[in-house]
Amino acid sequence: MSGFRPGWSGVAARVVAASALAAAVLSLPLLLESTQDLWLGLAAIYAIIGLSVNIITGHAGQISLGHQAFVGIGAFMAAFIVRTVGGFQADPETGLVIAPEVVATTDFWVGLVVAGATGTVMAVLLGLVALRIRGLYLALIALSFGLMAETTIFNWRAFTGGGAGSAAPCPSRRPPP
Repeated sequence: MSGFRPGWSGVAARVVAASALAAAVLSLPLLLESTQDLWLGLAAIYAIIGLSVNIITGHAGQISLGHQAFVGIGAFMAAFIVRTVGGFQADPETGLVIAPEVVATTDFWVGLVVAGATGTVMAVLLGLVALRIRGLYLALIALSFGLMAETTIFNWRAFTGGGAGSAAPCPSRRPPP
């Protein structure tokens, strides 16, 4: 079955199913409590990571061990953008950013788009470097990139807060009282 190509009805069914799933994931937070929102968000994040690993290993036949780098870079970029756009204040004594409990939803979407674009740019740059490499060597380059990114993320305190992390408030879903 290596030459299987779905027909137009199969593609349409997949688009409808993906749209329904996306609508459910994006609308459920309006109905759930904050703890349930956290679990739903984590499930969506892990599903996206799992699908990306499935695509690269199952469909492309390659092994990539660098997915943690792209997830980490995107997560910290989202927190940085939301913190910067939101105009958070820093504590004068400790220098730590004081984040409000919630931020405006538009700030969240800006952070999400910029984080996705940053991850995409990093993946394209790594892909251009590793374009002619196959098999185990691609896995080694991806693993090296992941380890380099982890070391950089935990040592660049001005951007990521180091090992303590960076303040990243939740997007608002209800008007604050």
